[in-house]
Amino acid sequence: MPAIVVVLALTATTHPVGAMAAIETDDPLNAFVFDQYPRGSDYFINGDRDTTLFRCVADFNGDARSDVALSEQSILGNRTGPFEIFIQQANGRFRYLRTADYESDLKPRCGTRLESCFSKEYISSGKCTWKNGIAR
Repeated sequence: MPAIVVVLALTATTHPVGAMAAIETDDPLNAFVFDQYPRGSDYFINGDRDTTLFRCVADFNGDARSDVALSEQSILGNRTGPFEIFIQQANGRFRYLRTADYESDLKPRCGTRLESCFSKEYISSGKCTWKNGIAR
């Protein structure tokens, strides 16, 4: 009987499957690289082991603000994988919105505006030198 009470207590205090607490950040890239929110995809950004980060800046929710979508090479592969979308709030901060598929959700908005930089640069300096297309 006590085990049932513990299970019921845990069930009542945890988020339902698929539910996610809203996060707000000044730096969506920092939140993405350092795993500061529960993500829906398995990304690999491992400090000294460099990976290519991808970014698309566009208005994803129709409010005329520049939102940001982020992904990385290991999951993205041929640029069809998932992206994490952060929408810019009126206060200038960004709120995590959702994980989106590049091919169906982002490509119409991003087109050729996909940018990239290296995770090693960001982790060591806190900045990315974004280049059009895939960084080499």
